[in-house]
Amino acid sequence: MLIDLAEPQLHSIISPYIQNITVTFRQEVHLSFKNISIYQNTTNPILRQTFTAQSQYCSLLSDNKTVLFQILSSTFNSPKSSYYIIMENNFVSSKAQSQPLSGVSKGYWTYTAGKSSFVINLMQINLLFFSLLTR
Repeated sequence: MLIDLAEPQLHSIISPYIQNITVTFRQEVHLSFKNISIYQNTTNPILRQTFTAQSQYCSLLSDNKTVLFQILSSTFNSPKSSYYIIMENNFVSSKAQSQPLSGVSKGYWTYTAGKSSFVINLMQINLLFFSLLTR
């Protein structure tokens, strides 16, 4: 595999409010022109976000190995749901050889969205509001 590290770690539970994902390759890369896509893993998978390596949602960091993906707030918005990421071949290319690198297929790069604390916070606010009204 050409990926050395992903943050958050592959197959982990992530916050539904995650804003960035980074992936570090084993070699220096150039951003190419193919897509990365995030799907909610259901009977009929739901495309949650997709963009090309050249888009505003993707940037190569100064080490020339790490790519930062900006995540939309709606991408992982279903708590306890599982998601997978597909990176097409030629999303990045080798800097040394200027050759397209293999992508990541379904099932290798997965996450599960953790619980949302937003609902609990709303319940606490409502409870506080109710107790202030009854005083």
